[in-house]
Amino acid sequence: KYKKCIKKIGPWLIENFNIYKQCLSNLFKKKKKKKKKIK
Repeated sequence: KYKKCIKKIGPWLIENFNIYKQCLSNLFKKKKKKKKKIK
């Protein structure tokens, strides 16, 4: 599931971090709210 988010942004770039964060947020919203700190 996390790979889907990474595939969405392609290469890992700080600029795309917000998109990755939003993608994870959507996944977490579907599941229970788990607070995971990702740098």
